[in-house]
Amino acid sequence: MIVVLSVMNGFQKEMSTRILGMVPHAAIHAASPLDDWRPLAAAAMRNPQVVAVAPFSELEGMLSYKGVMQPIQISGIDPAEESKVSIIGKHMIQGRLNDLKPGEFGVIVGDLTARRFRLSLGDKLTLIIPERSSVAGGITPRLQRLNVVGVFKVGAELDGTQALINLADAAQMQHWQPNQVQSLRLALKDLYQAPLVAGAIATQLGADYQPSDWTQTQ
Repeated sequence: MIVVLSVMNGFQKEMSTRILGMVPHAAIHAASPLDDWRPLAAAAMRNPQVVAVAPFSELEGMLSYKGVMQPIQISGIDPAEESKVSIIGKHMIQGRLNDLKPGEFGVIVGDLTARRFRLSLGDKLTLIIPERSSVAGGITPRLQRLNVVGVFKVGAELDGTQALINLADAAQMQHWQPNQVQSLRLALKDLYQAPLVAGAIATQLGADYQPSDWTQTQ
């Protein structure tokens, strides 16, 4: 029983400090791109459980490099804001978050992805994302060249499934204005309050906003 409890306590700590330090504790998603996320962030901060808010956007697709491909989830981030809600900046083994410059289409990948592709800083990847079109079938692939500017390692599966780009580059890929974002990421005092907190904030903001939290994504 002591061994089992020790293992479970260790797993809980690993989840809260590593995996949940990388993914949003909770998030608020808008029905349409946000032109100015800061007033919404200020409203969210009025909840006593919220300790920080940062903007982000999400893309899903495939990374391709020298004929090898893998699925990837891309997060568009603001490097100046991301350290408030994520541990990623403390787990960079090559490069820095600030190397994600708008307009340069840099990408930070996880250690597992870097090793799978045998990547070095400066290597060029191709991101393939689905895009709606008027042709038969309704979906066509869109290709975007990305430049590897950093590698992170948190010692979890996320090292092989996540990548980061600049928020403005994500907006351009989605045919939005450079200042537009998709969602707000919330860092909370108590992780286990995430469903209640996210739901309350979304309700406060109105019908155009939907909540999500780590209990759904993880």
